[in-house]
Amino acid sequence: MRTYCIVLACLFLFACKGKQIADDAAEVRQTTDFSDSDTIIVWNCDAENETRSRIFQSDDSIQNILPIINGINSTYPEMQLRFNAVSKDTVLVELVEGKLLVNQMGSSGAEQYLSFAAMNLLEAKGIRFVKFSLPEGAHAKTSVWNTSDFTDWKIIAE
Repeated sequence: MRTYCIVLACLFLFACKGKQIADDAAEVRQTTDFSDSDTIIVWNCDAENETRSRIFQSDDSIQNILPIINGINSTYPEMQLRFNAVSKDTVLVELVEGKLLVNQMGSSGAEQYLSFAAMNLLEAKGIRFVKFSLPEGAHAKTSVWNTSDFTDWKIIAE
């Protein structure tokens, strides 16, 4: 009888462990869905040549702006973009350390960063404009970007 109980207990433990592995796999599948990702970049771009390439294709609209901001911040860790608000179809963002962008990156560096950030933020559902709040500087200032800023840009395949 004692052996029977031990065998039963072992089978129960193995059965529970198998269910835990299946549950863990289901959780991984759910959290790797793009809409749950904490970091998203849709476009890579070259502002000097006015070209862009899609690096993320979604079947749905991107509902949340914060993963896009996280993607921008991970691409440019020396400058941290902060989400302020959404007002109708406009996302309002500001640079925490804007001095680097407005005074040290040069005009082409500032244009590259702002193009990259705007292009990606405009992929969020319902967003048609991006307003950047920046300190005044030699190479950039507070500005509003929209989808028409990129209509002439060539899309290249990677």
